[in-house]
Amino acid sequence: MNRGRGRRLALLCCAAAAAVGATSAAAAGIRLGPPPAPGGSPTCDAAHIRRSLCGPVTVPLDRAGRVPGTLRLWVHGETETSGTGTVLVLDGSPHGRATQRLFDYSLGLERLAPRRVVAFDMRGTGASRLECDALQIEPRLSRAVADCAAQLDARRALFTVADDVADAEAVRTALGIERMTIYGFDYGARVAVAYATAHPDRVERLVLDSPEPLDGPDPLGRSVSAAIRRVAGAVCRHGCRFTRHTGAELAALLERLAHGPLRARAFDGRGHPRAVSIGPQQVRDALLAGDDSIVVRLLWPSALHAALAGDTAPLARLVRLTAHAGPLRAVGGALRLARMCGGRIAGTPTSGLPADFAPFTAQLVADASPAGICASWPDPPAAQPALTPPAIPTLVRAGEMSLTTPLEDAQALAARIPGAQLLPLPPLGHDILNWSVGPRPDCSERALQAFRRGERISQCRAARGAGTWPIAAPRSLAELDGGRRLPRRVGRTLRAVRLTLLDAVFALFDFELSNSADLPSPQLRQRWGGLRGGFERITRRAWTLHRYEYVPGVTLSGRIASFGDDDDSSLTLRIGGSAAARGQLREHGRCGEETCLVGRLGGRIVHVQVPGSA
Repeated sequence: MNRGRGRRLALLCCAAAAAVGATSAAAAGIRLGPPPAPGGSPTCDAAHIRRSLCGPVTVPLDRAGRVPGTLRLWVHGETETSGTGTVLVLDGSPHGRATQRLFDYSLGLERLAPRRVVAFDMRGTGASRLECDALQIEPRLSRAVADCAAQLDARRALFTVADDVADAEAVRTALGIERMTIYGFDYGARVAVAYATAHPDRVERLVLDSPEPLDGPDPLGRSVSAAIRRVAGAVCRHGCRFTRHTGAELAALLERLAHGPLRARAFDGRGHPRAVSIGPQQVRDALLAGDDSIVVRLLWPSALHAALAGDTAPLARLVRLTAHAGPLRAVGGALRLARMCGGRIAGTPTSGLPADFAPFTAQLVADASPAGICASWPDPPAAQPALTPPAIPTLVRAGEMSLTTPLEDAQALAARIPGAQLLPLPPLGHDILNWSVGPRPDCSERALQAFRRGERISQCRAARGAGTWPIAAPRSLAELDGGRRLPRRVGRTLRAVRLTLLDAVFALFDFELSNSADLPSPQLRQRWGGLRGGFERITRRAWTLHRYEYVPGVTLSGRIASFGDDDDSSLTLRIGGSAAARGQLREHGRCGEETCLVGRLGGRIVHVQVPGSA
């Protein structure tokens, strides 16, 4: 269970990658400035910039001059001497900082053979992050939206696609780039196409991941509803041991919830039970939150199945985890509002057949759609200029499991760009740069290589059953098969230990992906409640399990150093609980790609293989 050692190695890899190359920031035309304020972009100290680009580009807040002020867009670039050309990253995630994910971009786009990968924090993110107090404290959504608009005042109209295109051109000029490849993610893909339309002579090729539609999100979110139906109908068609009909189970659960919410409980990060109310809105929010959380995305089919069978614990845990993951309550909600409501298309449609929104009701979906959210935004809808994308080599990639940026939208976008190629990626969600769960990495790499050479790409295929948690959470130890080699209770406990560790490591894995940029922080801390009780905690120094319970009556406790100097630390687990064969297991080397634990349970010598980090 060398998760801590794997994380330390990942940090060392990041540091090594930042030290490669020979192009200086000064040579690129970016004048280095002092470190940004806390919460801004990376610190540009001498050691960091020795062989990388790091510094701000200052742009007007309002290029028309009506609103005074400037913005500092922090730019970070990594260089390679063996490649050719430059990739400019446009990451449109309102809650993200592109400069902190530069290593991910460099790794995910290396098959484009860039000499340099450059990212900058788009306006409203990083050091210029846009925030509204009302979105965090006002419980009524319509009032929170109106209050946020009032707080932003005239600034709310200065976060349009046109503004971002002008910012990208300012960064290109500062870098002294003649022609470049543009990588656009989410809303950034929409900006990338707009930039290529305005400056076709500056763009060599486009790579668009999880793209937002060129005209902005559908005001009624019908493509999201279509994606929910498609994904729910297909996710368990192969490989799930508990069902093949998740779409039918989702519809059945929603029909039951129409008569009233389920009352359940979930354990918080200190192992305390908390009441959870589960209604149709909470179910939909949890599904959509799976786009940003691998844990949620892979667990929701089994959680739905369990809830329909009367076990509400798995779904309650997901609902509690995603209770604050709505598009406006999280960090970046103010920028999302400014982009979504300030860039609405004139003549927003207000009609839609109920069937368009199945399996959820039309009213529920409409209230949570851009049209519903923006109803209290004070500005009238702004007419958007129609884009006619040029015939620039374009690769559009989309996760087949994504619900917030559906494959349906990517297909429509690819059809509007002459000669564009589409690469669906099963079974990924929104953030498709993380290849740890999804198609084999070499499939996407081959596609990028073929695209760079001007060839037709080959489509990716997912492994059978990939993209879901394969089993439903056991409701008792007696449900598990312990095999024939050990006494029944010992064998079942051993099986429960493996499943519990899978569950615990899974949550840790998701946390690593979403917080990798913050790992060096001494304040790093994350807690995750067990399914049936207890908790796990990760800090800068250790990963701890405290009576962590996944199978009723079987608890795991233990600790392993994560960020300390003790590279020789190993995991020791104490197994307890009313149903378990009690005992202790200790890490004992590796078994191929997994970690071996050996010890005694119920007086018998046993061993078990569990996931680990090589």
